[in-house]
Order: sequence, then structure tokens, then C-alpha cells
Amino acid sequence: MRKFSTLLIMTALWLASCSTPQYYKGVNFLDYSVFKANNIFVTESNSTTFEYEAKGHISIVELSGYQKGKEIKSKQLSPYDEKKYEMTYLSVDYTELCKPLCDKVKEVGGDGIINLMIIDIPATSNNGSGIKLSGMVIKRKKYQHNN
Repeated sequence: MRKFSTLLIMTALWLASCSTPQYYKGVNFLDYSVFKANNIFVTESNSTTFEYEAKGHISIVELSGYQKGKEIKSKQLSPYDEKKYEMTYLSVDYTELCKPLCDKVKEVGGDGIINLMIIDIPATSNNGSGIKLSGMVIKRKKYQHNN
């Protein structure tokens, strides 16, 4: 009887600790107009039809998750009670992610990104889903026509 009750408890704990993965379907769209508005050439290809100077590699990562806000005032029963905060869930915004990327390209003297890689990052138990953008920052060389 003791083995049976131990087995029953273990089975109940095992079933309680499991969670069924939820179905998810998502379509993400990265709008390149942000790059165009900042006069930054962008391509997912690693080759171009023009000459350029390589400036360096750039990458940016953003993960969805909770952001801590204002402290919630409450009566603390003891000095060991943890403070509580308002939490806001922030999702990755694909278009907003391009703005700091454009700023950094300009900061290093570039005007383009080639070999742009867009990597979707799946959610884990510690982090929400996210995205990573990376590529090579370039400065296009001006074409001079000699007669």
C-alpha cells in the first residue's frame, strides 16, 4: 500500500508540473522604410553592385518581457518583505528596433548595411520571444566618371 501511495503522489506531482505547449502562429514583418527614411542602403545579400568601405559589424537584440515600473506602496509586515512594483509587458516592435540601428550606422560614418540577418529568437522560460538584427556597416564609395 505504501508503494502505491508513493507512486500515486509521484504521478500527481509529475502531472501537475507539466504544461502543455500552447499553439502559436505569428507573422512578423520588418518594414525597410525606416532605413530608406534615414537614407541607409540595406540588403540581405552579401554582395553589392557598387564599391564600399567596410566600417564594421553591427547587431542589436531585443527580447519581449516585463519592465519594472513604479513601486506599489503597501504596508510591509516586516522589514524583510519584498517591495512590489507595477509591471508592464513589452513586446518586440520590429520597426522601432531599426531606429537605434540606423542611429549607430550614422554614428560610425556608415550609410548602409549589407548581409542583414534577421533572426527570430524563440521564447524561453526566462525570456519572451525576440529578434536579432545583424550585418556589416558600409560606407558607399562615390562613383567618379572619368572622360
